[in-house]
Amino acid sequence: MSAPTDPGAAPRGARRLVGTDLARLVAIAGMMAAHVVLEPGTIPAAVVWAVDGPPSTLFAVLGGTSVVLASRARLAAGQPWAARRALVARGLVVALIGLLVEPFASAVYVVLVPFGVAIALSALVVAARWWVLLAIAVPLAAAGGSIAVRAREALPAPDDGPLGAALGVLLTGVYPVVTWWCYLLVGMLVARALLRATAADKVAERRVLGLVALVGAALLVAGSVVSEAGIRLLAERMGGVDQASVRGIALANGYGAAAGPEPMWQLIAAPHTGTPADIARTAGLALLVIALVSLAVSTLPPHAVRLLEPLRAAGGAPLTVYAVHVVLVTLGLQLLLPIAPDLALGWGAWLVQLGIALAIGALLAATGSKGPLERLVTWTADRAAGLAVGARPLEVQRPDPTSLTFEVPMGASRAAVWRALTDPEQLPRWVPDPTLPIVRCEMDVRPGGRYRWVHRTALGELVVAGEYLRIEPERTLQQTMAVEGRRGPGTVVTVRLEESAGGTVVTVHEAFSSSGLRDRAARRGAGVAAASYERLDALLEGERGA
Repeated sequence: MSAPTDPGAAPRGARRLVGTDLARLVAIAGMMAAHVVLEPGTIPAAVVWAVDGPPSTLFAVLGGTSVVLASRARLAAGQPWAARRALVARGLVVALIGLLVEPFASAVYVVLVPFGVAIALSALVVAARWWVLLAIAVPLAAAGGSIAVRAREALPAPDDGPLGAALGVLLTGVYPVVTWWCYLLVGMLVARALLRATAADKVAERRVLGLVALVGAALLVAGSVVSEAGIRLLAERMGGVDQASVRGIALANGYGAAAGPEPMWQLIAAPHTGTPADIARTAGLALLVIALVSLAVSTLPPHAVRLLEPLRAAGGAPLTVYAVHVVLVTLGLQLLLPIAPDLALGWGAWLVQLGIALAIGALLAATGSKGPLERLVTWTADRAAGLAVGARPLEVQRPDPTSLTFEVPMGASRAAVWRALTDPEQLPRWVPDPTLPIVRCEMDVRPGGRYRWVHRTALGELVVAGEYLRIEPERTLQQTMAVEGRRGPGTVVTVRLEESAGGTVVTVHEAFSSSGLRDRAARRGAGVAAASYERLDALLEGERGA
């Protein structure tokens, strides 16, 4: 069976990175504070330092982790072009959502258009080696700020027609892609390392998280030290201006670029300037948040992690929560500021906004669903990618008029393959195509026991169910299989496992009610079945720590 296209990309079987979802909630809460609390001179300087810039860049770094998480199943199935098509579609839909939200969020600089473009751009490197990502990210971090500030001087402004708007997204706007793509690349590198570690064991996971924290701390310190040197240079140039005023000028929000083209400005970590110092500081903070939150989650017992599900669900629906937030900020300023200013601006407004985000998370957790905008993005990406088919087609045999059979050699042990076939936690990770995820899996694995797999589709739920007929542990699994609501007797599927020199040979025999149904399945289903077993092979390889 084929291996993942990118050796650095983890298989689909790696468990969910709960810590990254919680870190997204931290990013959203920080952006809320930046939008309704941030008034220089009225809140402590430490709060300004923490929320003026870092939350949105944490959001961008986590966007890179989402790129990897959204692509891992297709890459593990050996479908890099499907992964690329899905990412382009995902990015374009995110950008379209941004365009639709902007007219209703005039009080906030909406990040979704450049964010979506950066996601689509990531399709170019989603299957690349880790060192390729690093070789792109480092020059962008070093030169992106200079490119942005010079582009502002030489190119049309973002409000200067369609060309200016396009250049604004890429170079001259508040969130230029030349800066934001660097953050996404950092997130992609982190996600790959974490997925590989979580596929091994908790010790490896914590080791990688510790390394991420160290790198983040080093970047934060480096950015801060260099920035202080830049501020001193600026103070020397400004002569008699007092230090407090110099610091205020130096660290003023750049809204996309540094205050000037001189090299001195590239040494200063002013918010939203994309200078090397700014990127080092904010990327370092982002890595620290991701690592520390994830380390905290890794120490919790499973029941405690389940209690965090409403928070995780809120962080897992960043587009929905963000879109609701930016619209409410504008409505609050228009409707509440004259009559209830504490609910429009300040910490009271922040608490209200955060409460709404947590209420959305609680609703999503209770219903077991994604946010509506996340569902739209996923549905569009899946349509663009198409059904995942195996990189190596199966050799399907027709032993009699109404049945088919095929063999799949796998490198895992017979016990490991058996667990994947019979464990309701593992089976949803590899059986369904990415376009048809299993959202509920009930399995009573014994003769006469029933199973029920609930798939989510764009049109609702599709339920595959049946009864276990024969169980021989680590040898034979026989079950009926039918789609609820469809006429017909369904099929009988028999899976046999045999040891081989390289691991296990899986033999699948499926009996149909007619030769026509059998032939249709042989034509249409063989490639999808191959992809499923390739996902399983990648899952088990990852669990062995390959």
